Amino acid sequence: KKLNEKPLNLKDIKFVEKPNYSIIAKMMKPTLAVVGHDVMYDADRQLWFSDIEIDTGTSYFPFVRLALVRFQPNSVEDAFISRVVLADFAQLTPDRNLAVIFDPANPKLIVVAVSGITYTNSSAEQRGSQVEVSIETRRPDVMDPAEDLGWAQVPDATFELTALVNEQGIGVWTGIVTLPEPRGSRPFRIVVKEFERFASDKDENPMVNRAKQIKGDRRVVYAETVEI
Repeated sequence: KKLNEKPLNLKDIKFVEKPNYSIIAKMMKPTLAVVGHDVMYDADRQLWFSDIEIDTGTSYFPFVRLALVRFQPNSVEDAFISRVVLADFAQLTPDRNLAVIFDPANPKLIVVAVSGITYTNSSAEQRGSQVEVSIETRRPDVMDPAEDLGWAQVPDATFELTALVNEQGIGVWTGIVTLPEPRGSRPFRIVVKEFERFASDKDENPMVNRAKQIKGDRRVVYAETVEI
């Protein structure tokens, strides 16, 4: 499936407060629109920042590049913005919805479902991403319940979810996870990870025929934990 591509429009920016469109209209050019966002100061990092939420539609991991200016809506004509500074390119991660459903008839069974924009093939192989669910339990030697290092993976307790992708590129991964013991008998949590496949080299030796050394590899693009 070819990844969807679309230009970024003003309507794709999600505003915390409704912008002053009268000012924006005065500045509109064929390829320009300025959208003001409040900035805040991070005392720990000693940096100014602003949270900008963008609706990427059906695009998967698109790249965006921001052109940053100081925006002063209460200004004289043609002096609303400062000189433009280009930011680095950044990739936007796709949204994911995770649902965990308990089986009332069997306290050891859990239904897990993940959904969101995805792809159906890559340079590595003609398949989409993988979603795996593993089970972890608390380590008795770590007393702090907030400590992530206090969790240990249960052996032979990793499940791959089944994927289904529609024509709009929306993927749904579902599966049944079986706990080693009933819920409530001891602390458990599930770790959900999505892996994106890509092509890589088996051997870095330049004398090796590279065409014969291509293999499929993967990277984590989504991860979440849910305590049971």
